[in-house]
Amino acid sequence: MADTYNDYVRMTFINASGRRSSMQLRYPKENLTALELETAMDLILDKNIFVSTGGEFTDTAEGGIVERIYTSLIA
Repeated sequence: MADTYNDYVRMTFINASGRRSSMQLRYPKENLTALELETAMDLILDKNIFVSTGGEFTDTAEGGIVERIYTSLIA
């Protein structure tokens, strides 16, 4: 049995239509702090570099690290 670890950063924004839109980035920096993540999300908003199907991002909603482990039982 092999375990697969998939950690990623999830950032959720509010878009122009008022809906939530999330993006995920694999391989987060070890010991990522709330301040670093908040700063990155604010920069994404300030630079206006992403657009979702609901329009531009207008505000931050939440962000964090997701940790997933997959254990193969049948190979």
